[in-house]
Amino acid sequence: MSTSVDSIAITKLLTPISVFNGSDAYEKMFEENLKVSVLPLLAALVLSILLLLIPRWNKLIQKPFEEGDERGLKLVQSILRPIMLRRTKFSTDQEGRPILILPPADVQVIYCELTEAEKISMKL
Repeated sequence: MSTSVDSIAITKLLTPISVFNGSDAYEKMFEENLKVSVLPLLAALVLSILLLLIPRWNKLIQKPFEEGDERGLKLVQSILRPIMLRRTKFSTDQEGRPILILPPADVQVIYCELTEAEKISMKL
């Protein structure tokens, strides 16, 4: 079983800090290595995925939506429906108990006289 240099470097990079007795120098080195090595790789990965998805987004969603075709909007809704949570004050859990218990509404109507400047600015 051969191990590439990259996998060894990544293994060393991700080695827990506690293995090295929590030295401050190692923690700083670990943070710097993480910033220098892993974050640009992740950014490149995200960017490459976006570059692959943008043409498909434009073709399947953006263009139909701009042309007034509802298929683009319906596709976005069908993608987002499973991952979006919508809760109302009437939502209940599986046992029928309310998810959110709100205090009763306290509505108070307070009338006040407006100054002349306020009446003028509101054109009353």
